[in-house]
Amino acid sequence: MLSITCFDLSQYSDADYDRYGINLPTYIERAVKKRRAEYLAARVCARFALQRVGIDALPQSIQGERRPHWPNASVGSITHSDGIAASYATASSYVRSMGLDIEKWIDVNKVERLAPAILTKNELAYWNSLSVAMKSNWLTRIFSAKETLFKLLNPLVGQSFYFHDAEVTEFNSQRNVLTLTLLIHLNHEFVTGYRCNIHYCDMPRWVITHGLIPASV
Repeated sequence: MLSITCFDLSQYSDADYDRYGINLPTYIERAVKKRRAEYLAARVCARFALQRVGIDALPQSIQGERRPHWPNASVGSITHSDGIAASYATASSYVRSMGLDIEKWIDVNKVERLAPAILTKNELAYWNSLSVAMKSNWLTRIFSAKETLFKLLNPLVGQSFYFHDAEVTEFNSQRNVLTLTLLIHLNHEFVTGYRCNIHYCDMPRWVITHGLIPASV
């Protein structure tokens, strides 16, 4: 189940946490207003997504960890970016891991600076052949897809990996799918050459990417 919402930062108040019955963690309470609003919006989405699969609970966050801890018998993913938040959740009997990411389209004036930090040499070779108008879209999609891959695999392997540790090896524009291939060995299951399909959806202001690993894998 996917739950998604847009929110207006200018309308946000800390009292909204009480309104929605969601706890404001101490470390989030000390964060800037934007972070507090994003945290709330994402948890509202997570609650709705979980309720739709029969689970009345919320994922828990631990300070210093990038990923939320999902309630028993569930898996999911949370994301937010520039006035939008979303959650993707289901029962763990069907899906082993889920990844979801939303990114605002990267400013065309920043793509040349950011591309080397995100793209592998092979990806850069293709990216450099694109028109200026297409470079932002392509870079943002890959950035978001790699974030989704991290959210998919990190809970399963218990270690970090980085943008240059996976690359796009297939691109299906008709199905809106990027295939990412691992360039490193993470564990006995997720080895060099492991391939994962990441779906993307282009929106006027953002790109959304998502992927899952079935429970049978």
